[in-house]
Amino acid sequence: MREIIGATAEENKLIKAIQKKMKILDNGVIGTDTMTSIAATLGADCFPIAITMYGCPTVVGKKVIPFNPRGGIQNWSYTMSGSFTEPRFEYPCSICVNEGSILFAQACHYWTEGKPESAIYQMPDGSFGIKRVLQISELPNGFLWAVGGMGLLDNWAPEVEGFDGSQSGVHRRTGHIVLGYKNGLIYGVAFKNHTSRELNSICRDYFMFEGAILLDGGSVFQYNIGPFQKDVKQRCGYAIQFE
Repeated sequence: MREIIGATAEENKLIKAIQKKMKILDNGVIGTDTMTSIAATLGADCFPIAITMYGCPTVVGKKVIPFNPRGGIQNWSYTMSGSFTEPRFEYPCSICVNEGSILFAQACHYWTEGKPESAIYQMPDGSFGIKRVLQISELPNGFLWAVGGMGLLDNWAPEVEGFDGSQSGVHRRTGHIVLGYKNGLIYGVAFKNHTSRELNSICRDYFMFEGAILLDGGSVFQYNIGPFQKDVKQRCGYAIQFE
């Protein structure tokens, strides 16, 4: 997108006021973040949509479908690799629930360390929430879907969720997927070469998500969103499709 900035101080004031009202980064630049928030406010019929946001391939939708693709995601549009996968059998080993279909009901470190994970969920009224839980029975009654991962932003506490010691590889510099929400929309962001601390800062200071989790990365990092594709034939046991 060709970004637009004000030519005068008053025009910059106008742009930043709009951005502050929308609770997004008030950088005075009309780009994909501002336009996406305007589309959400107007109820525009354009979602899901794939764009570049703050240098990252990003897909934005109104809801997601977490599932096991049983292979690569080359045949699944607006889809990214999901959360943690059992490497031997290629099925989700992190919270994965879609409208009553439970693929995995516990936190990824529940059985091995008795530790919870952060799960993003959506309620029937379209609202999103995030909660640190051991299993899905601790989530609000009636949720539509839930996706678990490592908590970011206000839920940043890797040691509490078991992402330390032998499980600290999730923090390394590699490709990572982040699931976050704001302004009534759900975002999937592909960070191509970041550490967990770096992407956590970007989610806070630029994307300004209301809630976010880190999903799996490294060898299973892949996405098939609009014009952006990476390793779509790579096998994975957990994927998220945006609608």
